[in-house]
Amino acid sequence: MAAASSSTGSAAAEHGQPAAGGMSDAALEALEGFLSLGLKHFWACSTEPDREWAVTATLVDHATTSGETYSLGADAGDALAKLWACVKFDAPKTTQRSKPPVAWKQAKDQENFIYWARLCQRHRELIAEDAFAASAAEQGVPGSLPSWRGGVELSETQNTACLKLTVQHILDHELTPKQRRNPAYRWSVHDDKGPSNKLRSLHDAIVHNHLGDKRVAMHVYQHGLPRLLCEVDAPPSSRHSAPAAEHRGQRAPAEDTIQAALAEAIDWIAALAITLSARQTDVHMPVLRMLSARLDDLSPGQREERRARISNFRQVADQIAKAKRLATDRDSGKRRFDDMCADDQQLLEDFDTGRMQKRRRSILAPRGSAFRSQLSSASAAAEHAAASSSEDDE
Repeated sequence: MAAASSSTGSAAAEHGQPAAGGMSDAALEALEGFLSLGLKHFWACSTEPDREWAVTATLVDHATTSGETYSLGADAGDALAKLWACVKFDAPKTTQRSKPPVAWKQAKDQENFIYWARLCQRHRELIAEDAFAASAAEQGVPGSLPSWRGGVELSETQNTACLKLTVQHILDHELTPKQRRNPAYRWSVHDDKGPSNKLRSLHDAIVHNHLGDKRVAMHVYQHGLPRLLCEVDAPPSSRHSAPAAEHRGQRAPAEDTIQAALAEAIDWIAALAITLSARQTDVHMPVLRMLSARLDDLSPGQREERRARISNFRQVADQIAKAKRLATDRDSGKRRFDDMCADDQQLLEDFDTGRMQKRRRSILAPRGSAFRSQLSSASAAAEHAAASSSEDDE
């Protein structure tokens, strides 16, 4: 990507634009990385120089006409760079024998990002078509179209339904033999209850490993994938798109179509990065970071707060357990409410009214709002340009 970055800067200078549109080098490299990865599948018969030039030309054009989207800002740029680093490399590891320890990162198969993004897209299509089949038929468009192409934008509840399908896929295809023997990983999408916390944690870890952040899947569920990342060359059953050699002799997409697909992808990626960065300013984030951080990374005040929260949580948990026993004795007739002491009566009353459970929730890490991203109208404009170009070619 270094060559593409330098060419972007020089080409932008010729057009009177900032070299990186206000973006850091790491953020620009990340944007180029995602675009090149998608273009390799969208334009399968292309060469690497062809893709680098197409990406560079689109970035320069986008910086000229849509500077606000192109310049993500420091926070969103950092979020995008972090996302690409996770897609590109494993988490840093440290040698055990060398002194001082040496940290290194291991390169990952970036094709997994394409596979898992398309998997989430297929799950979105299943939910969208089931939920919007009637209304979509009336409008004459498939219900699974991306939100900016006149399709549907899935709600929080529908996003959860998509997530359950992804969890089911993990249970069917991703478990180790040891995990398959573990009752905690036995669940079906048809069960009345949702996945267990342990199973959701496994889902989050796997999706984070392949997509860079579990919320990328939510972005796909909500809006759909841009054409650049959509599955255009391979059937749904195949893990990766067919190699470029199998596409030799095929007609390449028109240049306008390629540029429109890249521009649409830029808006899709920008919306994701902006929402990811905005989540970092959530009022609950300081508490969540404090509870999940290593003890060595916390200040003395934070350590004391975490110890106090753990102590209070255990105390409330013991009270709830006792209240459950009291409720069982009362309901079975073993003990009458009037025969209980005042403390036990208050404990049971707090349990029945939900006040005790509310105290427990206040001690636990507060739950943030559901992840919801917003795409700009630029994506719709890019799709309209691509459609017009296709009609002209025909």
